[in-house]
Amino acid sequence: MKKELMKCMENNRNKISFGRSIYPNLNREILKDILEEMKAARQCVAFTSFQLQEFPMRIEQMMEFIELTVSYGVDVIPDIAHKDLIKENILALKKSGLKYLRLDEFGDESLVQRCGQAFQLVVNASTFKEEEMLVLQKLGLNTQIIACHNYYPKEYTGISINKLEKMNAYLKSLGAEILAFIPGDEPYRGPIHQGLPTVEEHRKCDKRLAICELMNAQTDMIIVGDSYVNEETQKILSDFQKGFVTLEAVVPEELEGNILYDRPDVSDYVFRVLGTRGMELLAGEVSVRNRRVGEINQANEAYGRYQGEVEITKQVLPPDKRQNVVGHILEKEVFLLTQLPEGYGIVLSKV
Repeated sequence: MKKELMKCMENNRNKISFGRSIYPNLNREILKDILEEMKAARQCVAFTSFQLQEFPMRIEQMMEFIELTVSYGVDVIPDIAHKDLIKENILALKKSGLKYLRLDEFGDESLVQRCGQAFQLVVNASTFKEEEMLVLQKLGLNTQIIACHNYYPKEYTGISINKLEKMNAYLKSLGAEILAFIPGDEPYRGPIHQGLPTVEEHRKCDKRLAICELMNAQTDMIIVGDSYVNEETQKILSDFQKGFVTLEAVVPEELEGNILYDRPDVSDYVFRVLGTRGMELLAGEVSVRNRRVGEINQANEAYGRYQGEVEITKQVLPPDKRQNVVGHILEKEVFLLTQLPEGYGIVLSKV
């Protein structure tokens, strides 16, 4: 079953895959709308919880919910209360199409074994300990580990990106595939309505930065914790799935709208646009001032065989008469240049 999840990731992505969160207390038409959005976006995994205090569920309701999501080609990863995970219920949930089960806490070994025989277990990445790994090893359930972090509704309770990096490094050493959350858009999920991120710094930051940081921390799938996602965020997710990030810029038409890729031997100083060496010179003036971060330069005749090559500065650099200034990325966007995951391109959108 882990292979099925990974196939979903590979079908969706260059480097990252996205999922959504859907909850059983949502209006059924809203739930269907989200599932339609997921189907259109080729997002095939959703997180949910079957232990909401405000919405207690019978096993029949859980089965109906699962059957609905499966009909849209979406597999859910639910949290389910341990008291509901009796043998009869496990068989019923499996029959309805459930493949994955997240264990927020392990409980006793018999519970883990019972669930692990029926489903691909998803462990709690935010709290996973060596003792739990030993249980999985003892039960022969350690060959396919999927680990999903918590999200944190209460402000200032999320983990830091540094802590997440360390957690993920440990999980990767065990061969785990890792899932984490970013917040959605307003109206946020209640009762606190402050977004549902894994990393506290992502609660209010640019979603592109949140995605980049999670990717750079070895996260394999990013799930939107809140149910609502606006058009802007949907566009961001779609871009990332296609392998690029869109940045607003003052840019010549010749560079607008195309996916620009950096060289594989990445420089800390400039983003060297592949395939531009020998390109016709664009309109611009010779560089005579310090080159600011995000400035778009093109090598002129004085650079000899490098003539035509386009590069974008990642750091403030001295002026260079061998370079022409042909545009710049907007100041509010330049922070993404140094966070861009390896292998990702950029698309410059003219303002």
